[in-house]
Amino acid sequence: MRIMNALEKVVQAQVNVCLQKQRGEAARPWEPRFHMMPPIGWLNDPCGLCDDHGVYRAWFQFAPFDAAGALKCWGEYHSDDLVHWHFDGVPLVPDTSWDCHGVYTGSTVVEDDRLAVIYTGNVKVDGDHDFIHSGREARIIRIDRYPDGSWSPKRLLLSWQDYPTFCTRHVRDPKVWRQGHEWFMVTGARRQDDQGMVLLWRSEDGEAWHFQSVITSEKPFGYMWECPDLFRLDGQWFLSFSPQGVAREENRRQNIYLSGYIPMKGTDDPRTAVLDGDFVDWDYGFDFYAPQTFQTRDGRRILFGWAGMADADAEYTVPTKAAGWQHLLTVPREVTLKQGRLCQNPVRELDAMRLKPLPCTAGEQAVVPDTVFDLEIGGMNGPFELRLNESCVLSFDGRLVSLCFEDELGSDRRCRRAETADVRNIRVLADTSILEIYVNDGEIVFTSRWFPKDDQRTILLKGQGDCRLWQLQKESFIQL
Repeated sequence: MRIMNALEKVVQAQVNVCLQKQRGEAARPWEPRFHMMPPIGWLNDPCGLCDDHGVYRAWFQFAPFDAAGALKCWGEYHSDDLVHWHFDGVPLVPDTSWDCHGVYTGSTVVEDDRLAVIYTGNVKVDGDHDFIHSGREARIIRIDRYPDGSWSPKRLLLSWQDYPTFCTRHVRDPKVWRQGHEWFMVTGARRQDDQGMVLLWRSEDGEAWHFQSVITSEKPFGYMWECPDLFRLDGQWFLSFSPQGVAREENRRQNIYLSGYIPMKGTDDPRTAVLDGDFVDWDYGFDFYAPQTFQTRDGRRILFGWAGMADADAEYTVPTKAAGWQHLLTVPREVTLKQGRLCQNPVRELDAMRLKPLPCTAGEQAVVPDTVFDLEIGGMNGPFELRLNESCVLSFDGRLVSLCFEDELGSDRRCRRAETADVRNIRVLADTSILEIYVNDGEIVFTSRWFPKDDQRTILLKGQGDCRLWQLQKESFIQL
């Protein structure tokens, strides 16, 4: 059994002090009501997502000592219903020579008698290094959690010497799954000539891993493919990943770092899967990165994303940093396949947050006496403009659907756009400081942080559409 060490005690004590203080105070400015957040410090990549025998678990990279990032641990939430989430503390800290500079992104595999957690341990060596071709030692580490809450010792699965020689030191973010008696894993990688790719691995026992193949594009597409996720939906494979170093375009690939997927073809064996299409953005908003998916016991494919963006400080400053915390996870989204395109929509369980409907009619301003709401508009036809608190505008001109902020927080926080032939319906799920907007049953999604200072929200639709608006329950669905 693994014993809590000194570093774990320090980290947990820091978090506990913060939690005790918060529980005696009112909610902090822009604190969300139904999005997972860090109790203190910084949150980024969702990790370890799983349905653990009916308990949903969502871990995330967590830097409790600094709202700007710094040393990474894992924080953990659990839920019985995908709506109410309970913060469980800091299960993983960088406490070995294999992960001393950070517990980085990873995944879990649910077994009958344990939960296998496999992640990247980050190490940076002292000296004059670029930390690309030298100086970084990224390792794949496994640790198991048992039903009684105890942990196994950490075990080293792969070291940087085990990676193919054509790779740089950037190999990380294992996504692991089981198919029958076999284990498979994909890791993100950067080739020596700075082409991004994904490595596919196989194991018979989840301990000894064997390199199988490279998955990459014919033409270079970014220098690093982070946070890969290879999954099968309705008989088709898809590779989700977050490429770094891709040029921005006017109406797609608009953020400093991207997240998207490429369709694949192949048999049930992932070793036969090959890329078969173009890269499609998961999300067109300002704040979305590093998504991961998992499958529920009832067969649904559920996605979480990081509602934030790395290295965006030059573009804007997140106001919550002044209160000692930064970033959120998106709500859980069900991923479905529709005419070859992956669509995302909030899981159906979130409908339970709705209270009685509020008045909402096209051409008339609706008022929500709160900072959260759920809005659906159907029967749309032609151009429209939807104004939220005047400063946020979602519009369609017949070719582009655009999300624009007129009180932008920085030079790059003005507009994001996506091309579409028509807009039939939209859903806006608004929490205190975040918007998730789903267009055409989730064919296009915009996720963006939003920081209006008003204590209510106004909604005005100029154009054709049938509005349904709900105020959401007053309780917080996030228990810290």
